[in-house]
Amino acid sequence: MANYYGDMIFVNSHGMCFGSCSMYHGAWTQATAVQNTWYNVSDADFIDGQLNNVTHDGSGELTVAKAGMYLCNVSLDLENDTANDHIEIGFEVSNSGSAATEGIVCSETKFASEEDFGSTTAILDLAANATVELCVRTTDGNTPTIIVDCVNLNVLQIGGT
Repeated sequence: MANYYGDMIFVNSHGMCFGSCSMYHGAWTQATAVQNTWYNVSDADFIDGQLNNVTHDGSGELTVAKAGMYLCNVSLDLENDTANDHIEIGFEVSNSGSAATEGIVCSETKFASEEDFGSTTAILDLAANATVELCVRTTDGNTPTIIVDCVNLNVLQIGGT
């Protein structure tokens, strides 16, 4: 509903599609991570956030009910047991096996086993019933152990498709 000032006011469960989930000190671990292999951060320690026309599977995967353009955001802290290792994070859409091109960001660990912070954002064109998950990988030729401790993952429909 819009009033004559141009404000949009939503009542009850009506409104824009959105969803969130988070994990606090879950310590998801990928031992012996292989170079350029994306790993979904899936863990039973994820909890539901705010959900409207989006569902959460209880392990960090959000499913959108309606097709459209979605603003996707994630923040996380992670550890890598190898110094000077390149780590990338992104959004995997509908179990594609890799991150969507939009939203991939990279960083380099300066020290082994030190907690680092990462975040990314992207506008993704999602089909009805598409899923969105956080994924991580190393791009170096070693086999580090990657640990993700805390995650905040959000999707918000901002337009049609």
